[in-house]
Amino acid sequence: MESNILFEVCGTIKKIDECLTIDKLSTGNECSDDVLYTAYCPTNKEDQKGQCVTNGEKISAGFIWLLTMLEALNEECSENEKDHYFEYAILWLSSKSNIIKPGSYVSIDGIYNILEINNSFWYNQFRDKVNKKKKSMNFGDYHMCNLYKLLNELCTLITKYNQDRSNPEAYLEYANKCAETYKNLVTKASAVKNCDSYCDVLSTLKSEYDKFKEENKDPECQLPEFNGIESCKDLCKQKKQKEENDKGLGDGLVDGKVEIDVVPDDNQRNQEESRSGQGATNSVPGENGAQNTPGITFDIG
Repeated sequence: MESNILFEVCGTIKKIDECLTIDKLSTGNECSDDVLYTAYCPTNKEDQKGQCVTNGEKISAGFIWLLTMLEALNEECSENEKDHYFEYAILWLSSKSNIIKPGSYVSIDGIYNILEINNSFWYNQFRDKVNKKKKSMNFGDYHMCNLYKLLNELCTLITKYNQDRSNPEAYLEYANKCAETYKNLVTKASAVKNCDSYCDVLSTLKSEYDKFKEENKDPECQLPEFNGIESCKDLCKQKKQKEENDKGLGDGLVDGKVEIDVVPDDNQRNQEESRSGQGATNSVPGENGAQNTPGITFDIG
């Protein structure tokens, strides 16, 4: 996949975001691709123009539109390269959790539920591939949003470069920002569920940057390296080893417990005597009681 393909991906994402912003803010302006966008909005009649009312419906339509346009870009790509398009689309979708319902946070799983409800007809065309990819990309909301941040920064870098190739320093700042974000994401690998897949996504983004860097060499303005992908994989290996070691500690346990013979000291004896009525007691009401705090649930409506 060449960097100009990533440029097309970034352009597609920008186009959809612009349409979502115009629609969401109700400015009265029309999206330049309004017909394409509303084609994926819910409709009650076959020949009727679709209409997105809620933010959930708008984002669902945007996601299907993004997948459709990316599919049109990847006709000559290998299967592995096509797989990357679903990564980009899923990262984009994960970035929309804070605008589906103003004032509430909707998890990534909640977004997919909304997608199923609002756009099941179009979603059926991509369901199998999306489900397979989202399962391997089950990194948690926080890490998904951070990965999209890196993708977004890469898009900004490539856009700035294409706007003015004669002034490398103008986009060097964005390249340094991308490299720093990448480095920070690598260091978080061991805290991520599906650690290896997380490193694979980082590797994909690194590969796109490396191609961009190789195609735009300038001896007077050296772009920074994306270092650390091996460190990412090493962190995953260390995580697996630790999990195996922790699991090994359970060998020889009876019902998951370790029985230890303890000889009570004088303080313990005094406490036991107090509880049996042989000594004075100084109890605090509720001291040994446990209280449960209910969790917080957001209504995604």
